[in-house]
Amino acid sequence: MEKRRPNSIYEANADGMKLIKDLVEEHSIECNLTAMDTYIHANTDEYKSKIQKELKAYRN
Repeated sequence: MEKRRPNSIYEANADGMKLIKDLVEEHSIECNLTAMDTYIHANTDEYKSKIQKELKAYRN
């Protein structure tokens, strides 16, 4: 498995979901895994600002 540092929150979420999907498939786990929308919450104004900047870059 490739190890690298994600460049964004969105990339980290996608990497995590891929890992879970790969493990479910590899181990033939029957669990009705379903991809759903992701929600990101900030608990500080600083983190909120970082998320907003990243979202703006993601949309461009």
